[in-house]
Amino acid sequence: MSAVLDDMDSRPGSTTSLLRTVIGLYLRDAGGWMSSRHIIVLMEALGVTAAVSRTALSRLKKKEIVLPQLREGVPGFAVTEGAATMLARGDRRIFNPRLMSPADRWCLVSFSIPETEREKRHQLRRRLHWIGCGTVAAGLWICRIRSGWKWRRSSRTWGCAEWPRCS
Repeated sequence: MSAVLDDMDSRPGSTTSLLRTVIGLYLRDAGGWMSSRHIIVLMEALGVTAAVSRTALSRLKKKEIVLPQLREGVPGFAVTEGAATMLARGDRRIFNPRLMSPADRWCLVSFSIPETEREKRHQLRRRLHWIGCGTVAAGLWICRIRSGWKWRRSSRTWGCAEWPRCS
């Protein structure tokens, strides 16, 4: 489990990603808990079979997004504290997008990570893409200056803070 719970490892369009959306939109509003049966019914309404939904629930349980919990003898799942924080960050990103103005400044992020650190390079690229940076060339990305703190935090989180530079 990573030190910082984040949803950037979720593949858009996957069942797990869809289930994260259902959890973010409905489970939190339902008091942070829902019966397993009702989660399955919601997913079936979205065209996902019960077996595939159970597999996705198992993956989210393993990633500590949800925890199994009995309420009045009914099996269900509760959103973890870490997941609630992650989902709140997602809410801000989705429902309150920040728009650029002509006066906003840009930041070029450059990095050269050795082949021996391939996994860190991959994680940094995924994170840069996830926070809205765009690729200019290999090892050169662009983002608005206000996003700079996000990639700095990301590079520290993934243990590669010595490589990216912003200019």
